[in-house]
Amino acid sequence: NGVADDTAAIQSWLNAKGGYWPSGTYLISSTLVIPQRAIVLGHNDGWSPDAAKNTIVKWAGAANGVMVQAATQPFGTPSTASLTGIRIEYLTLDGNDVAGIGFYGNYVTNDSTVAHIAAIQCNLFGILASKLWYSDWHDLVGRNCNGVGVAFGWNYLNTFDDNSVNGVYIYNVRGHTCGQRYNASTAPTGFSLASAPLGGCGIYLKLKTSSRAVNLLGEKCYGAGLVVDPNIRARVDIDSFYVESNMNDALTDGETDLKYGLILANTASEYGLVNLNGGYFHLENNSNVYYYQTNTGANFDFDVLRGPI
Repeated sequence: NGVADDTAAIQSWLNAKGGYWPSGTYLISSTLVIPQRAIVLGHNDGWSPDAAKNTIVKWAGAANGVMVQAATQPFGTPSTASLTGIRIEYLTLDGNDVAGIGFYGNYVTNDSTVAHIAAIQCNLFGILASKLWYSDWHDLVGRNCNGVGVAFGWNYLNTFDDNSVNGVYIYNVRGHTCGQRYNASTAPTGFSLASAPLGGCGIYLKLKTSSRAVNLLGEKCYGAGLVVDPNIRARVDIDSFYVESNMNDALTDGETDLKYGLILANTASEYGLVNLNGGYFHLENNSNVYYYQTNTGANFDFDVLRGPI
């Protein structure tokens, strides 16, 4: 009912491998840990947090805590054992403007699916996942988060001993109304073109080998709608993305010179190759389409960038 603390009961249910999770609001005060081969099927329409229609998990724990953990080690400790065969679908994770991360995945591998997850009102990331191999991630929403909406491959606080995203299919991902002005202490995943150009975005992708991302939408974020920052020796396809009305507040605050919908970055130490196909930029609201940023000086080829730009 959103009043009683349901953490212990839900965790016990998860330890028994889960199952069907009825709609309603469930209050938690500490991290829910997904075990091996658990199946969680709730209800989620992807947008409106209506408890009559959705399975809503609401945070009542410590500031910047993690709501749901798909990893064998807690956030801050690299996972050295994989999590396989999980299926987590149809949940709304409400960080209540207190939680740091809605959904955290580390070393999620073979035959795993994470889908139809909406993470809202989280301070650092709506969804943060890395060290992923041969798994599917789709129909994901990061909305009204103070940091980044959905991030794949971001090695935040060096939590991942390997931030590769290999052989992963990512599709139907939306980052909406995310981000704020960067501050090293209070908003470490925020945006500033000078200090933190990759932060405050709707979607961040640092993919590596044989991964593909399709149907990406980044809107009304403090930073870019989409950031593409390939991993070392990347071979990646990104197909069909749309960005609109990003960096309005950042421009007003003097944190950017123009409004960029897409940031192409190279923070890896070696050459990467990315196919970018079908990019759509709402030029009325994004006065420039993309910005290229590099920290290392390494060569980086964007093989294809086409569409009505």
